[in-house]
Amino acid sequence: LAPIYGTTRGELYPIAPTAFVRQNINARRSGFFLQDQIELLPRLQLVLGGRVERLSDEGVAAGVPLRFDATAVTGRVGIVYRLLPRLSAFASVSNSFNRAPALAQTPEANGPHDPERGRQVEAGIKTELADGRVLVNLAVFNIRKKNVLRPDPNFG
Repeated sequence: LAPIYGTTRGELYPIAPTAFVRQNINARRSGFFLQDQIELLPRLQLVLGGRVERLSDEGVAAGVPLRFDATAVTGRVGIVYRLLPRLSAFASVSNSFNRAPALAQTPEANGPHDPERGRQVEAGIKTELADGRVLVNLAVFNIRKKNVLRPDPNFG
């Protein structure tokens, strides 16, 4: 069966005027990241990292003023142990912070919502091949997140 387009009028399918509204959001993000790798022993290194992020959302959605300001601090710590001159084992733990989109913070979206937070634990090995021109990593990791926003399937 081939569909036939253009045979109906749009006014036969009324859409509520509030279905489409103008939304203006000014979302600003700024931050900085520091990381260092410190040699503790000839074969053992400590990796430390941190990120400070400033978030600022401001605007209007469906006539409702929105404003959110936050500062998030996340970090990473890990170790690297050189098993052979070109083979190392590593492990690390890090955390994350992710603000939900500004429009998800509106009362119509049941907002405001807490930010998504996560923790990752990772371990693996890395090696250099072809005189350091090829790097190969093999890792296993586990990421756990909290406050993850998902679309409501009943909302469409």
